[in-house]
Amino acid sequence: MSDVMQPGDRVRLTASNRQPASLPGDKGTVLAGPNPSPNGETSYVVLMGDGFNGRRFVFMSDEIERDE
Repeated sequence: MSDVMQPGDRVRLTASNRQPASLPGDKGTVLAGPNPSPNGETSYVVLMGDGFNGRRFVFMSDEIERDE
């Protein structure tokens, strides 16, 4: 994904999602990022779900896209 996300951006998971607890199309909010990872990719911390009931996950940039 070429679009750079910022904290507060709403995102949805793509078909490239590698997190078994989440499905493509699930939505969340970026909490932190962009962060460089050891392999040179960009990662983001995303709060999945709504508000305080959600869980935090780290996703690579190809696993999320802006939810407009």
